[in-house]
Amino acid sequence: MSPYALYISHGTITAASPQPTQPPEEESEDLTPPDSRRSTLWLDQIVATYDNITDGEPPVVTASLDRQNWRVVATIRDGRDGLLPSGAVTISYNGDSTLGGTYNASTGSASFYLPGPGESQQPARVTFTAKDASGNIGRDSVDLEPYNISHHFNDIDGYWAADYIDFLYEQNIAEPYEDGGYHPYDNLTRAEFGVMLARSMRLDGREYADVELPYGDLAEIPESARPALKALYAENVMRGTEGPDGVLYLRPDSGLTRAQASAMIGRSQQLGYRGAENLFFSDADTIPAYARSHIQTMVAREILGGFSDGTFRPGSNITRGQMAKILYFLA
Repeated sequence: MSPYALYISHGTITAASPQPTQPPEEESEDLTPPDSRRSTLWLDQIVATYDNITDGEPPVVTASLDRQNWRVVATIRDGRDGLLPSGAVTISYNGDSTLGGTYNASTGSASFYLPGPGESQQPARVTFTAKDASGNIGRDSVDLEPYNISHHFNDIDGYWAADYIDFLYEQNIAEPYEDGGYHPYDNLTRAEFGVMLARSMRLDGREYADVELPYGDLAEIPESARPALKALYAENVMRGTEGPDGVLYLRPDSGLTRAQASAMIGRSQQLGYRGAENLFFSDADTIPAYARSHIQTMVAREILGGFSDGTFRPGSNITRGQMAKILYFLA
């Protein structure tokens, strides 16, 4: 018998569709025809072993701010692989990994020199991400607090996520409404969600210009949102829901729940992050199965959290303010 073994985690089986298939965004919706004879196995992660040795531990990444030299430094180690090669480490500033930084593969040390400091500082985040040979991902970030700045929106003074919202403006993810506000308490529409997520993923809409959106309500989708929605559709992140007529609908002006948003954001992320073994929200048993593994992963990464009463509220609509925090912590 071969010493190799294969473990499959977070698998979901769905029937195949003539369209590119994707797990449904809502538990009650089935995007597949009843007479389909093929099946698709959706996998979040595959872990291979040899001689019963399994590597499911992510690299340990520890980052800190070196104020004296105005840089962020990190140490990176993997319990099984030891020191990782340079190609296994990514350094990003506000989600952009093209701005430099150094990693010494012989010592496992990394650094990123910060711009400034100047008389003011916008909110910023430096993140070190490492992937070991088994595909496990570890990361750590350092957040730079803003100072001596004015908010870019006229309705977020004193709002708990004001710094995150300013971050979205600085990264060209969000801009003020005509009245100058961000409207943080408003429910996020599906079109707005798509635009913000695609921008945070740094997807270039021009590369998806030839993608055809299959939605029955295509005429209701703003022209300004179509490049982003085409990109997310092509990347199997945002699919839409099937109506009683068998046609996909996006419902661009409708809100979306925290569970739906979590599933789509989760599908936009690289595989390999460890998820929380248990969710300790008091309403965890109401989290739909299609979103659970994504929520477990993002809770472990401290991207998602609950409310002060211990709930997660998966069926509540996600607000624009909540989305700002999520996108910041994805950077």
